[in-house]
Amino acid sequence: MHPAPPRRILLVNWMDPTHPRAGGAERHLLEIFGRLAERHQITLVTSGYPGARPVASVAGMAVVRVGGTFDFAVRAPFVIRRLLARRRFDLLIEDLNKIPLILPRSIPRLMLAHHLWGSVAFAAAPWPIALLTWLAEQPLHLIYAGAEIAAVSPSTRHELIARGVPSDRIVVVENAVDPPPDETPSRTEEPLFVYVGRLQRYKRIDLLIEAARMLQHEGRRFRVAIVGNGPDRSRLERMVRRSDHLPVEFLGAIGDTERDDLLARAWANVLMSRKEGYGLTVLEAARMGTPSVVAFAPGLQDAVRHLEDGLWVPYHHLPTLADALRYLIDNPEAVAKLGGAARKRVSSRSWDLAAEEMDLVLQRIIAQSSPQSGSGS
Repeated sequence: MHPAPPRRILLVNWMDPTHPRAGGAERHLLEIFGRLAERHQITLVTSGYPGARPVASVAGMAVVRVGGTFDFAVRAPFVIRRLLARRRFDLLIEDLNKIPLILPRSIPRLMLAHHLWGSVAFAAAPWPIALLTWLAEQPLHLIYAGAEIAAVSPSTRHELIARGVPSDRIVVVENAVDPPPDETPSRTEEPLFVYVGRLQRYKRIDLLIEAARMLQHEGRRFRVAIVGNGPDRSRLERMVRRSDHLPVEFLGAIGDTERDDLLARAWANVLMSRKEGYGLTVLEAARMGTPSVVAFAPGLQDAVRHLEDGLWVPYHHLPTLADALRYLIDNPEAVAKLGGAARKRVSSRSWDLAAEEMDLVLQRIIAQSSPQSGSGS
């Protein structure tokens, strides 16, 4: 069996992995398409940021930066049409982030879907942007008519079907993580709970702080570490300051090695977000042998199996979150059992495997296209 020939892929995402505001979607892009760039010619069209060069190379991908955060959606389609006029591409891939782009339909298309925002957009962005995002998601079944869609979780697949996207157009390629290390640091003697990610209101980090306040009033000993930056940080810090000696620390942005060390020492990773595509930090914690306590919400319910490798908590239900943390404090053997199961589960879900699955998807789309769409030879 001969290996598939290299393809010319035009990839579109609002931000590239080097962007100061890059998050989980950009991590996914880097891990998947950085690997695929070793076998295909990938051109990434993305937005610029202060100090960024208009043309660059990132992880083997040729990067073309267009405009900035607020005008990318307007300027990018014109640049993409010019690129398609100059050069033949085999596939156009759009990494959907907030607002769909109106892109050409002249070549085979694949849309990557992390999650749909729905009403959550109003908790994540200023209302004009949130309203635009909400409105733009309503006709997804029309905007992407004829396109294949790769969703990162079963939850996202269900959301797309609810929007009218035919189920036979959707394939699930779940998120992944690096292989677990052979050894990890020992867990802290005093219970430690962590949050890792952007500090945004819809992530509901305030629930973790309120649960910590409840446990402190009971006289329990523990610590909470909050990793990351974002627009909700000042509000969260004010919440902590209103309580005397609340054992909550803000660490800001830290490196991957420090993050992994912290997750390995933690008793649980806590993510009470109203919605996630999958929850990469859940996988990163599991890789280090640490269970997660998550809201029973789209995406997160795919990343955690309740009472097997973590705990589900009803979204926005503070008493149950406090109960879950209290249970782990009182039962360190449960922490070890859940964490071991989480580590075992993700050990077979590598980025290499996810990249191979994505490659099969894009190769199938190209192979099923008409000869006029280009062979990539």
